Amino acid sequence: MIIDRLLLYVFFGITVGGTCGILFSAPYVFQGVNQRAVLDRLIDLYKSGGNRD
Repeated sequence: MIIDRLLLYVFFGITVGGTCGILFSAPYVFQGVNQRAVLDRLIDLYKSGGNRD
């Protein structure tokens, strides 16, 4: 019984820690992004046939 509860706490701790790590490493929602630069890079990548040289 004690081991079951211990494993539950360990699982819960790892799950919460991993979730917090993923959420805190995500970029900020309202972060400014230069969309023109991103689009230009994607257009160049498309025109080159997927080669990133």
